[in-house]
Amino acid sequence: MRIPQPVRRSDRRNDAENFQVERYCASSANSGALWQEQRVTGTQFPPIHGTDDLIDPNYMGDYDGLATDFTRSTPGFLGAFQVMTSGMNPDVKAHAF
Repeated sequence: MRIPQPVRRSDRRNDAENFQVERYCASSANSGALWQEQRVTGTQFPPIHGTDDLIDPNYMGDYDGLATDFTRSTPGFLGAFQVMTSGMNPDVKAHAF
């Protein structure tokens, strides 16, 4: 039995200036030979970081996670992530796929 493999990432492919990011999630059921990908953010957002003096200024990844239901009562994965669309405070979002 093959176990599905999840991936999540921030991607700049749709921004002509190569700055704004969108969140994508993907999964593969055949060891990465084929992937099913979904864009999970509604809009692009700037990759704002360096706003906390106590954290590495190059770090952007608070509230960034990926999980599965180990009881197998819910299929697929759940990805949680931050989106910087409302100023300097991150909005935490989640997406099941």
